[in-house]
Amino acid sequence: QVDLCTKFPSGQITSNVTLGDPGASDPDFQGLEYLASCSLTITGPPTPVLTLNPGVRLLFALNQRLTIGQTGNPGALHAVGTIGNEIVFSSAQGTPAPGNWHFIHFAVIDSAQTILDHVIVEYGGGQGEGSLIVDNGSPTIQNSIVRFTSGGQSILLRSAASPVITGNTIEAASRGIRCEAGSPLITGNNFSQYVSYGLELVTNCPANVSGNTFAGNGVYSISTSPNLVSGIGNNTF
Repeated sequence: QVDLCTKFPSGQITSNVTLGDPGASDPDFQGLEYLASCSLTITGPPTPVLTLNPGVRLLFALNQRLTIGQTGNPGALHAVGTIGNEIVFSSAQGTPAPGNWHFIHFAVIDSAQTILDHVIVEYGGGQGEGSLIVDNGSPTIQNSIVRFTSGGQSILLRSAASPVITGNTIEAASRGIRCEAGSPLITGNNFSQYVSYGLELVTNCPANVSGNTFAGNGVYSISTSPNLVSGIGNNTF
């Protein structure tokens, strides 16, 4: 296990880095398991990309997080796994629990290079905001699992968030997705095991919501403002 905070003592990743590359010139980047003992930020200039190859596990110490980009200095996270060789973002604790670490924050991103595909995100939400927070851009989140989240929701969309969220399993939190602002595409996902809502849309979130399956939610499958109903259709309850 390699501690990325030893490789990047400032916590800032400012150049392109690939984890799990057997041909990497630095042997520390050839393996599959990494620790974040501190909070990490992928930030430019210009636009650094953190790439995780299939099978990589990035484990977070208590109360740590991963942020992509800062004001004026975008970054990108490229994590594309495969079936049976998923990429895992999880807790470093021996006995993990929801809320052990904070979240992955898509703050200022290069949307074209930012994708989570065949990824598992688990045991996050330590600040109560979610395991994935999107504030800017259009990252793709697909074919992945977000589970065992502490706090309000698994995924929180704010500000200028317009992600493509498709084909995921989103489970085990108070809410699956809460959208406060933006215009996301939310299609083909499986929402289950919620205390309150599978999906919550507030006034400033004209989302396109279709082809999703909602099962076992505690209060309502979808909570929405009346002005947003036209974007919702062809879901299964």
